[in-house]
Amino acid sequence: MHALAERELDPLPFLVLGLAMLGIGLVLLWRGVRLRRAYRGSVEREAALGTVFGGAEQEQDPRRTGGRDPADWLRIFVEGLLLAGVGSAFTVHALSRLLS
Repeated sequence: MHALAERELDPLPFLVLGLAMLGIGLVLLWRGVRLRRAYRGSVEREAALGTVFGGAEQEQDPRRTGGRDPADWLRIFVEGLLLAGVGSAFTVHALSRLLS
């Protein structure tokens, strides 16, 4: 039982897992930045239009914006940041184990 606990794990699966996590994290980061730009542009357009229907403010319809909450871009960005960080840690550690 002690021999099993002292045996080192193969770094190749950790390299593959790290690269996959890093790739998914970078895609999420890119998506979060794109959503932020789209959200910022829609807010600026609505501010330029002002109020409608005799001074009554325009209601936010989630169906019109694709069903997304305005704070979704931040959640996606933070998840991508965390996933990319963990994936890069896995990748660097596996590469250091492979090269040593």
